Amino acid sequence: MKSKKYFYLSALSLALSALLCGLPLTALGANGSETDGKDKSGTTAVALEDNSGKMKKLGKYGLPEDSLYFKNEVMPDTWVFTDGLGRKALTNADVGAPRSDREVVIFYSDWHDNFSKNCRPFNVQQFLDNEAKRGVNLPDIINDYRYSGWPTGSVQHFWSTPVYGYYSTADEWVLRRQAELLANAGIDAISTDNTNGTYTWKSSYDAIFETWSKAMDDGVAAPKVSFMLPFASGHDTNEQLKSLYFDIYSTGKYRDLWYMRDGQPLIMAHPEGLAVSSDYLQSQIMSFFNFRYNYPGYINSNPAVKNWGWLSVYPQAVYYASNEDRQNGIIEQITVGAAENHDYVRHELPAMNGKNVTARTWTSLGYDPRPDAQPPG
Repeated sequence: MKSKKYFYLSALSLALSALLCGLPLTALGANGSETDGKDKSGTTAVALEDNSGKMKKLGKYGLPEDSLYFKNEVMPDTWVFTDGLGRKALTNADVGAPRSDREVVIFYSDWHDNFSKNCRPFNVQQFLDNEAKRGVNLPDIINDYRYSGWPTGSVQHFWSTPVYGYYSTADEWVLRRQAELLANAGIDAISTDNTNGTYTWKSSYDAIFETWSKAMDDGVAAPKVSFMLPFASGHDTNEQLKSLYFDIYSTGKYRDLWYMRDGQPLIMAHPEGLAVSSDYLQSQIMSFFNFRYNYPGYINSNPAVKNWGWLSVYPQAVYYASNEDRQNGIIEQITVGAAENHDYVRHELPAMNGKNVTARTWTSLGYDPRPDAQPPG
């Protein structure tokens, strides 16, 4: 049986800037990385599945049966363009036809609903620009936690203004727009950020499921939905598993949007705490999901089988479904990230504005010092 290969897109800085979901896609291709694990980052064209059957639903809007839209001849994977940096979209001649053994999952932060209700937004770049206009020497304040200008109280920090403003992740218009953009980009699934405490962000995932279900009814190939839970086993993971199982999976709710793997909903979590229990419910949960153990670090020189990464520095770690696949070089998953909050000297997590950070201008040869290095990074 031929194994599927999964690519996990992640960019921590983008996720924290309120889901600018389209930005990290420029480094991804439908063919992604070959089995030697090397990153083929120049591939930008992503081909969609055949949606002709789903498109037939659009007949209710008055499109004629012979419309080219039904024949996939005006689908986004047929578009060609040149972007602002002069890069041309790759075509079928460059990357070949769609391949059924490739899927792309994108890291998706859905916790902005709760914070949008309880916190006020703080635009860091706007603040720094205003301080500079007032004559403040920015190097003097950037690392000064006691500077009186920094906000106090409940604030949510943004590095700039999100495309759709400081929105809630329960906003139906934004969610519908994101479903369309992600579908156009050929994204197969999202994996939400449930990595802190017992928070499952129910108000957001309810809105996502509802909005994307309606989008699917309208012919949009909305991504499937999965969850990434805390990076270790224990109380928080167990509580989230129970909550999600009861609220969604045990009732079959939103089944058409479940991200499936080998006939089971895939979830990134550490269920070891459930495995040692004799509780019937917990044994049900253990057998219900197809688990992949989410690895927290950006460097993993010897990944265990059935682990998946969420973000990795270059050269990326590669993950295998079994030891047999490892021996045969059959990669199951690899991450693709635009940037990481990783100190490449000390190999630890630094501040976003710290030194030696593998940000967008970082290359395998070191920092690119050119003034225009960031946009293509």
